[in-house]
Amino acid sequence: MLHDSRILIIDKQGWTGIARLPKALSVAGFRVATLSAPRALISLSQYVDHRIHWKSNQAKLRQEVLYDFLEQVARAVDFWKPHWLVPADDQVVSLLLDIIRGTYKTDSVSLRQTRALIVNCLGNSDLYPSLFNKTETLSLAKICGVLTPGETYVKNALATYDFIENHGLPIVLKVAISSAGRGVQIIKELSQVEDFFKLHGQVPTAAQRYIYGKPVLRTSIAYKGEDLSSLCFIKEKCFPGEQGPSSVVSWLNHNDIELATKTLIGKTNASGFLSFDFMLESKTNRPYLIECNLRPTPVAHLGAKFGNDLCKALFNRLNGIEISNDKHINSDTIALFPQEWQRAPDSSYIQKYYHDVPWDEPELLQGLLLKINPLNHPGGKRN
Repeated sequence: MLHDSRILIIDKQGWTGIARLPKALSVAGFRVATLSAPRALISLSQYVDHRIHWKSNQAKLRQEVLYDFLEQVARAVDFWKPHWLVPADDQVVSLLLDIIRGTYKTDSVSLRQTRALIVNCLGNSDLYPSLFNKTETLSLAKICGVLTPGETYVKNALATYDFIENHGLPIVLKVAISSAGRGVQIIKELSQVEDFFKLHGQVPTAAQRYIYGKPVLRTSIAYKGEDLSSLCFIKEKCFPGEQGPSSVVSWLNHNDIELATKTLIGKTNASGFLSFDFMLESKTNRPYLIECNLRPTPVAHLGAKFGNDLCKALFNRLNGIEISNDKHINSDTIALFPQEWQRAPDSSYIQKYYHDVPWDEPELLQGLLLKINPLNHPGGKRN
């Protein structure tokens, strides 16, 4: 058993969704450190035991950026000596995957040891990086027998028109490397196709058949190919836009989604936090895999409320303790803060259901308020 279980969260983009995770990790038993910009939202959490800040650099070439990133992570690892690393956003994930692939040269013992820790906390399978690329994820899913919408890979408007001729409108266009709803668009009119490629350029893009139904996310904590614990939600509302992150979620049990998730985690020998997005078809109730995110999502901290505590499951596995589940929340629907408040300050979901505001973390709450510049008080039910 680890007498001093330490974890390091690596943050580059300062997303609001990750700022709630330190509390969940701390309550689970971890000592938490962050590597982030000064005054990043995640560093405002009172549950962070130590804050390490990025040092500015002038690196421009990808190889220079990667080496500087690895050096700074290695210094943080040497100081904090964590047992686990958590990438907070897709920029960090991208850099860590480059390190896993070994696209750098170093004779430093410290850097090699840090790389070994990164591999242990993410995955060493050749297939694992495929989960970061939206098009490769769907190809892998097909091999594993997981349902996908029916897609092809296009690089320009002309190829997209051919796909539309075969499948009709609407369709979904999705840039291969994208996150938080960016690079994704539902195409309802032909005129939108040219606009999409003018905006994103001729980059690898998936054209997908549109599935009529509800979006679902299943977020997991995995360890060497095993799904330790998961949370599955219908995305009732999203912000910004219908392709953005969740703002209201409702609990869902679905055996096919559970099987698909466990299959892909096992196939890629994945470790760490990751989330799979599905569309649950209205007519058939069949789930179609849309994409995967190799990082915590804005619901990852909610596990304890549903008895499926992702952070506790990781702590227990690292410490050789049995993992148990015991659902006990009063409401199966949750309005996420600040997402739902940004979407609709007078939202009926905020008034009717549990509103997940960090009332017990005043500095973090103030930081969130300053970031979104709200006009209304974040009301709703407290638990």
